[in-house]
Amino acid sequence: MWHAKSKLYVHAVELHAERQPLHRGTPIGTTLSTKILAALERRKRPIQNALNKFNTYRLDYLKKFAPNQVSLPENQPLTYQIFANLSLHHAFWQDVYLYHSRAPWALSNDVRKGIQAVLTIERTNEEVLLIKQELTSAISWAVDLHQQLSNRVDCIEQQAYEPDDETEGNSITSVDLGDCEESVKRLLVQYVLRDHLSKHKKLILDWALDVAELWSKLHEGDQTHEWFNLVELIADQQLEVDVTVAAPNIVRDGEDNQDNPDYPDDSAADGAGEEVEAAQLMGVLNFDDDAPDYTDNNDTME
Repeated sequence: MWHAKSKLYVHAVELHAERQPLHRGTPIGTTLSTKILAALERRKRPIQNALNKFNTYRLDYLKKFAPNQVSLPENQPLTYQIFANLSLHHAFWQDVYLYHSRAPWALSNDVRKGIQAVLTIERTNEEVLLIKQELTSAISWAVDLHQQLSNRVDCIEQQAYEPDDETEGNSITSVDLGDCEESVKRLLVQYVLRDHLSKHKKLILDWALDVAELWSKLHEGDQTHEWFNLVELIADQQLEVDVTVAAPNIVRDGEDNQDNPDYPDDSAADGAGEEVEAAQLMGVLNFDDDAPDYTDNNDTME
């Protein structure tokens, strides 16, 4: 009976392979569909012969070793229609009844299904814990990055009010911006940071509804994370004013900016000038490489 069932499994794998193009969800054309139907028809007779042998061997086995199980629904003769629709992971392919065990898992199909259900629940719980950790890590990253960007922008704005002699030797960034004064560097860096902060705020608002829904399901409505305060703050800011990001003013022909200390004379910079990538300017952030771990210790799997 074991050899007969092994041959059946080979037929099942080949049958599923023949039907695989039908499950791709893409058009296959009449030519390929005709070939598939012809291949399935060719396999039908060998499969039917293997089914007849297996049904005979199983009936003889059950009559000899387990006569009380002959009438069970799962032990009725296997037809081609039923066989063709069996999944490769179906309980039928388990050989528990060949071991003569008297344990509940070997005697009852319901017990085996229950064991599989419990294992599925355990795997699901593990996935839920992982999702909780990833969610906490993601929103903590968003809060921390918003804080760092905001602090850096505030710091640059504060330096704008300090005398030049106090900031001398303390460059706003280590990125090479050419031969230009600190005030020009400050304006360039400030523009990039504000632009990045504006995009980050938009990302937070885009996440807000999905995070709120997922958080309520995972944490049962406990909105104690600082993320929710940040979302409310950004939403209020959007309602109060239209956030506009102003690019640094460029000295145009015919304009006189001599009275504005934030826009020095062109003679203070390299006449040829240099192109600076915005990505390079992000180096001004100088975030700590040893970033904190946002994994919620309470969600750690045991």
